[in-house]
Amino acid sequence: AACGGRNRAASMHLAKTEGTVTVADGGGKAVSPMERLGLYDGYQVATRTESHAWIDLDQAKLAKMDDDSQIEIRKDGRDLAVLVRSGGLFFNVTEPLEEDETMNIRTSNMTAGIRGTCGWVEVTDQSHMRVSLLEGTVTCTVFDLMGRELDSRTISAGETADLVWHKDGESSVQTDRLRLSDLPPYVLEEVENTEDPAILDMLEALRQQEESRPAESEASGSAESENAGPGGQADDAGKNRSLAFLELLNSLPPEEVMYARLEDLNGDGLEDLLILGEYEFSETTGCCFTGYIWNGSSADRIPFDKTEFMNMFGYSGYDVYREKATGAIYVRYYFHQDSLVYCAFENADDHFTLEYSYDFEAPDSTEEYERIRADIQARTDERFELVEALQFYENRDSLRASVENLKKRLTEETNAGARNGTAAEPDRSGDGDLLPEICSAFMIPARP
Repeated sequence: AACGGRNRAASMHLAKTEGTVTVADGGGKAVSPMERLGLYDGYQVATRTESHAWIDLDQAKLAKMDDDSQIEIRKDGRDLAVLVRSGGLFFNVTEPLEEDETMNIRTSNMTAGIRGTCGWVEVTDQSHMRVSLLEGTVTCTVFDLMGRELDSRTISAGETADLVWHKDGESSVQTDRLRLSDLPPYVLEEVENTEDPAILDMLEALRQQEESRPAESEASGSAESENAGPGGQADDAGKNRSLAFLELLNSLPPEEVMYARLEDLNGDGLEDLLILGEYEFSETTGCCFTGYIWNGSSADRIPFDKTEFMNMFGYSGYDVYREKATGAIYVRYYFHQDSLVYCAFENADDHFTLEYSYDFEAPDSTEEYERIRADIQARTDERFELVEALQFYENRDSLRASVENLKKRLTEETNAGARNGTAAEPDRSGDGDLLPEICSAFMIPARP
């Protein structure tokens, strides 16, 4: 995965270090870290526990490495890349790049194009990278090993993208909203004292969003929410909901939680839990969505199986849509076989279908099918906006990131102080030693 953009990529330097930081040159020979140490092609930098490293690009501040992280510098003429092997990397590219220069933050085959951008990446392994943005826009792209594009999404400030790659080609880019609780401590330290108005505005928006969530929860079950302060009833209500959803996710078998996200399923202003899982329907195995609607004190299970036929055979696509008029979330199943084209929309309270038939053996059958598809999409777009298209659901690993990231968020929300240093950070295994030369990763040019 990679984050790429344009900047004056003449040289990179190790600006400063904190704790234990190791550096090796392109041949794997140890280099003593020092201020303004030049970082050249093949150089590797690693941080140990409770350690950080700051890297400058020319005179512009570029990046800060989280603890227990490993990167490698790739430089080819005017093309510069930071290959993230593991851990986290904060970036703040403040100056425009020259037209003939590129700068990428990436793994071996995932990229995110950066231009005047502030955010960070997290790499759990070489098949999964998460990109989060506080300023600017980034195009996130997954490539196969031959450099062919598999999936691509553009995200803006206030959004995150999970890039997932698999050798069998079943890869995806899934997007979500950024939350204040998503910001790791090492990123907060860099942005809380910034003078950049765009970043300050984004932080304020995230804080207001965080404050409004417990207030919304209180609106459904407590008349005293207006006066609830930190640690009061509003906070308790939000933690109770997060804890209930976390316990649900941990209690269900993996096949029943292939995908998960929090969304307002019934338009009442409160986030609910939506999952996609595998179940038995009339002695046949199929997939369907299930909602857990928060009622103020517990979660009510609402299976979206009103169209059992679709749930058994809806393998042509699963999509999540938001109704424009109400904000309620619907799921869409789409099915096409021979002469039948069938599309169903379902949520906790509603269900309707679009059904078409045509002569699939007729000479103009292809044109007729395309006309039907266009009509379905036009009717869909008139009423809904797309939240997520799960086109790779058959490869469950490609959706696992949504479940793991949601569990991480819910765990942080139920543990007071998780973001101010009073709670333990996730344990990233490894002794922090520099990795030997893993496999030679080819350079991916920054996309325009």
